Amino acid sequence: KIEYRPISNAATRVAALLSGEVDFVLDAPLQDLKRIEAADGLQVKTVAQIRSIFFGMDQGVDELRSSNVKGKNPFKDARVREAFNLSVDKKAIQRVVMEGLSFPTAMITPPGVLGNTPELDESYGFDLDRAKSLMADAGYGDGFEIQLDCPNNRYNNDEKICQAAVAMLAKIGVKVKLDAIPKAQHFPKIQKRVTDFYMLGWGVSTLDSHYVFSYLIESKGSWNGTGYSNARVDEITKMIASETDIPKRTALIDEAWTIVKSEMPYVPIHHQVLAWGMSDNIDIPISSDDRLRPRFVVMK
Repeated sequence: KIEYRPISNAATRVAALLSGEVDFVLDAPLQDLKRIEAADGLQVKTVAQIRSIFFGMDQGVDELRSSNVKGKNPFKDARVREAFNLSVDKKAIQRVVMEGLSFPTAMITPPGVLGNTPELDESYGFDLDRAKSLMADAGYGDGFEIQLDCPNNRYNNDEKICQAAVAMLAKIGVKVKLDAIPKAQHFPKIQKRVTDFYMLGWGVSTLDSHYVFSYLIESKGSWNGTGYSNARVDEITKMIASETDIPKRTALIDEAWTIVKSEMPYVPIHHQVLAWGMSDNIDIPISSDDRLRPRFVVMK
């Protein structure tokens, strides 16, 4: 017999596990994992989730809504987009904010998805001096102002990641105002294209990059809040919608990702890690899609 008990509050879920009131919790908060592992009779399982976390930069409008730069859009300049990528230290976020539970990336699609390769997934790195030089070359040596829109109840440490990015971007002169709000108010801003700079996470349930291209990268993608548009990438997206030859499909996807990585419409942060807490008396294989499958539960 399996009894499901919905507990919406994360702290309450953890307390129930620690007290023995429940035997298993999904999505244990990262800050509580050490406490769970240290408790007698409890264990933690982790796995890389098929979800990537990133920032979007709206390069499609002529003037940013929240910036003090008027008459032009800094994000239209590839040097500014590269500077943002180089100034956000993904490894520091992994170490300090995520307590090691993330995988820094340069892609917005995780390992295990067709199209992800170690070469493409390798992070842009952190290079503050080059970022400052790029900003100066683009005419923004003194930086500029912008708002970062961020959810505060959707992804692991979402608001904390955004807070860290605000501090990092300040080092290249970018003054970021953080607006962290509940996901119910945050996501419509992206779909309505009324945000200049925003956090988003994307899971790939199909395990194929077409799912990412069609929503996030294609010119008319319903979640492409960046305004990014590349004719060849659009063409490839249409081609892979029907291409069944795996080598051809893989080559097309690789070409598209190479283009996207070079043009940097997004600031990829990391692939998210899942954590489940459970009693030592049970064994449940953790799944990267964050779904509990009761038929695989083993009682010890």
